[in-house]
Amino acid sequence: MKFDRDERLNTNEKEEFKNLVKDAEKEPSVEAKAERYLLPGGWYNLISILGMTQGFVWTYFVSGLMIDALGFVGLLTKLSATYLALTVIAVGNALPDALLTVT
Repeated sequence: MKFDRDERLNTNEKEEFKNLVKDAEKEPSVEAKAERYLLPGGWYNLISILGMTQGFVWTYFVSGLMIDALGFVGLLTKLSATYLALTVIAVGNALPDALLTVT
């Protein structure tokens, strides 16, 4: 026995279903379209500022660790800090290109 969906729905359900379909097919209002382009406010700005600040602090501490590690390597190898710094800068400049070439 084959059942059709429309046969199972009563007339009120049919009308509600048709209204839902019509509402879904309508174009969004001008206000709804314009709302998408508004700048977010409130918590978004606070979280953005906190995230940027945390990124600056993280960069400060990691760069300090790297300088301390280079100083330690310089003590062990008795190399000048200038040579070590230039080596790190050269590796930092060439490594991304090398990784892109290999992959």
